[in-house]
Amino acid sequence: MIIGIPKEIKNNENRVALTPAGARELVKRGHKVYVQATAGVNSGFADDAYTAVGAEMLPSIEEVYARAEMIVKVKEPVAPEYKLIRRDQLVFTFFHFASSEPLTRAMVDSGAVCCAYETVERADRSLPLLIPMSEVAGRMAAQEGRYFLEKPRGGKGVLLGGVPGVKPAKVFVIGAGVVGTAAARTAAGTGADVTICDISLQRLTYLADVIWRFSAPAPRPLTVLPATSSSTSASGRTSSARVIFIWLPASDFWRCLRSKESFLRATSSSVSACSGCSKTTKSAFEMFDLLDSGITNEELPSVEAVISMFTAPLSPEMRAAPVAKTLP
Repeated sequence: MIIGIPKEIKNNENRVALTPAGARELVKRGHKVYVQATAGVNSGFADDAYTAVGAEMLPSIEEVYARAEMIVKVKEPVAPEYKLIRRDQLVFTFFHFASSEPLTRAMVDSGAVCCAYETVERADRSLPLLIPMSEVAGRMAAQEGRYFLEKPRGGKGVLLGGVPGVKPAKVFVIGAGVVGTAAARTAAGTGADVTICDISLQRLTYLADVIWRFSAPAPRPLTVLPATSSSTSASGRTSSARVIFIWLPASDFWRCLRSKESFLRATSSSVSACSGCSKTTKSAFEMFDLLDSGITNEELPSVEAVISMFTAPLSPEMRAAPVAKTLP
């Protein structure tokens, strides 16, 4: 198969979909690999690293799309790429179709075969291509939230872990999936007072009794709450930072959090770091103040791109290796 790796052109997306190690494996199996020039530079991979393992560099994104039978990307195609995608071409990337009607319609009209990383499931319904980036996003959300609690960044001047004589900050994590759990553990590791809520009592029990109790070194105690409109608003009012991670857009939990009122119940000048719960297409680097309410709200659709050299080895090629072995 002829495989093409275009350079990501989405705003502030620095990752590359295929490392030189991954290119080597594909070439060894008889596939032709084309990589756009400088595609891997922002992830620490020079063009020479790809040519050394048998990949061929192409100067433009147009040439990569024109020659490849399968396109492998990190993030969804943006508008300038729509016209480059042709009928029956396989496009393998994070699509997140639910967040963009224009993207969805463009892919339908193109006639391409679209395989979204985030929808690939194992027999147990786990999401092997989404989990690595979700773990990174959770850790980064806690890190970013801490950053924007500092006074020069518009925050209240809060230290998450506190110091002797000063109580630690309260962090409220909404959603106890992979991302939320990673965020809670990172915040607790700094010494913060962490509360996490979810609609699944089974998941909360698992966190409290298994993950937290037997973690080493043990972080601060974790408070778990069922997700209701009253619990989320009450905890939000007393928290310095909220981290929101929701995956099911049809749930009652989603609808109660999406309202303007639920955000405005938070403490003045608190920080909300949101992933998976925004209709906007802003990148993680584009900040805005929510409704002039004094709440600093950071949306994190591509926060992993901030640390592209770290996340490059976690590129989907690792989890997609079994798929690559079956390519014709």
